Amino acid sequence: MEQKKKFESLFEGYLSNKYSADDVDQIISDIPKDELRRLILQEFYETKEPKVDKTQVQRIVDNVKLQLDEILRKQPKKLINYRTIASVAAAILLCLSIGYYFLMDKPTAPSMISSYVDRSPGTYKATLTLDDGSKVDLNTSKGGLKTDDNTIRYEDGTRATSKATEFATLVTPRGGEYRITLPDGTKVRLNAATSLTYPLQFTDSIRQVTVAGEAYFEVAHNAKKSFVVKSEQQSITVLGTKFNIDTYSEVGKTRTTLVSGRLQLQQYATNKKIVLTPGQEATLNKNSWTVQDVDPENSILWTEGYINLNKQKLEQILSNLSRWYDVDFSIVDRKIEHLVFEGEIPKTKNLSTALAILEKAGNLVFEEKGGVIEVTARR
Repeated sequence: MEQKKKFESLFEGYLSNKYSADDVDQIISDIPKDELRRLILQEFYETKEPKVDKTQVQRIVDNVKLQLDEILRKQPKKLINYRTIASVAAAILLCLSIGYYFLMDKPTAPSMISSYVDRSPGTYKATLTLDDGSKVDLNTSKGGLKTDDNTIRYEDGTRATSKATEFATLVTPRGGEYRITLPDGTKVRLNAATSLTYPLQFTDSIRQVTVAGEAYFEVAHNAKKSFVVKSEQQSITVLGTKFNIDTYSEVGKTRTTLVSGRLQLQQYATNKKIVLTPGQEATLNKNSWTVQDVDPENSILWTEGYINLNKQKLEQILSNLSRWYDVDFSIVDRKIEHLVFEGEIPKTKNLSTALAILEKAGNLVFEEKGGVIEVTARR
């Protein structure tokens, strides 16, 4: 609590012009990235009259740009870890830009006005399907699930079901998330509209699960038993690592992002194998892999309570919003589907906050017709 108050005091002092531009470097170093993000978003999303004016925001943005450029100039790209000061500076820049310019700078007399029913954000919910086909609606007040001694329990120790089963499938609906600890101690977090099938005991020479949708894995190390994640197009083999896998069917691709450790991927159609190292992302599309260096932080922002906009096309962003807010979108003007955005949005906010950002940043209009929100370019 004392540490949190210190961070708030530093940030408050900066907003009040207590610190000069020369002090920015120290502030960035002292406040962890997650705290900076929280404080910045709190200032711009929750304060009706922010303490900073447009001139001050521009000064902060310019300072951060200079620092980021200096950091990137001094360090080779391969040496910059995604949790270094460079990513902190980038996070500040993006949050400030979105928070102020997209929400506080009001558009002037638009010729077209968005019209839609607001939606609340998704919540913590899921169902469990046992191998006899029976379903269990999980109690969202008891935390996630854990499996031990061939028993499925909530994190508080109470039983989720008394039925015996060898396999179970955890399913999140649209507008839902959930987490589970598997029998070996592996932790898995499921995004909306995702399923995970797993055994109550890993008795074979490998630990194998099946996933559809998007999930983040923190795999418990076991040198004698590889951990295998099977999806529609590929399998992933690991010993102990952290990674994200995105297999949403509407995307038509399987995207695997490695945060730490080492992964071996094998596609079913050709049996081709590749190995990923931390900071790499493999995209499987029509039996062909594309591997690129990325900031893995972006792929797991959803586990930290944010909707990722960084380098995301409008079509992909709307798919993510559709799953989280349980609402359907239709892009009427196809020319706008490839618009690319930057930044992030707190997942705790209503749909209207997310659409206000996209509306301002992309010059878009959202209009609901028959339960579907149509997206057009503002004219």
